[in-house]
Amino acid sequence: MRKDDPDAIPVTPPLEPCLLPGSVLTPSLGALLLTEKFCCHQPFYRQEWRFRATHAIELKRNNMCNWHDHLADRLLPLCQLIATQLRQSSYLKADEAPISCLEPGKGKAATGYFRVYHHPEHGPLFDWHKSRANTCLDNILIDDHGNTSFSGYLQSDGLRAYRTFRERYPDLDIIAVSSPAHIRRKFWEARSDHPRITAWILLQIGKIYDIERELKEQHAAPLERQKTTAGGLRRNVDHF
Repeated sequence: MRKDDPDAIPVTPPLEPCLLPGSVLTPSLGALLLTEKFCCHQPFYRQEWRFRATHAIELKRNNMCNWHDHLADRLLPLCQLIATQLRQSSYLKADEAPISCLEPGKGKAATGYFRVYHHPEHGPLFDWHKSRANTCLDNILIDDHGNTSFSGYLQSDGLRAYRTFRERYPDLDIIAVSSPAHIRRKFWEARSDHPRITAWILLQIGKIYDIERELKEQHAAPLERQKTTAGGLRRNVDHF
């Protein structure tokens, strides 16, 4: 209502853009449903029950499934943008975690894998597959247009799939880097056969962990973490 003309027709501001015309889906509701499903492992049938039991709201799981597909399509460009940023970097960490999932029509759980890519500045990106085959790496590390495929240091647990992937793309100049935890495990297993050398190496890995712990407490930036850790490694090697 205008102050200078109380009898004028009220001015109504336009509604915010609708995620899905004809539905009650809002950004906050969509974020809640996806967070509950993928972060808290609450399937839609449990969310349906909770809405009914705690809020007396009838929200059918069929609607949630349709919204899930719609939200996935809307979020796909963001996922592709993050993947492009990861491919343009010179260092990535990658690992996969087994996750039980239901196979439609089989009535039992199968094993799928969340492969997680991480960069200190760009953060993590999750990629879902039903296997750990080397071809699954193409989805994130290889650009469909061949413009920004990843080249640089790729840190992993040494799974054979990573080696096979590098053999398939020798022109990408990917340098394999092992995880300190996996390196330490091998030297720990060999400590009885070579006690002196394994003791020194385990000590150096322990110093790396000490440096990283201090940097984490200081909330150090990625570049500062890289310089400090590399400097500590060089000093330790020089004293060997």
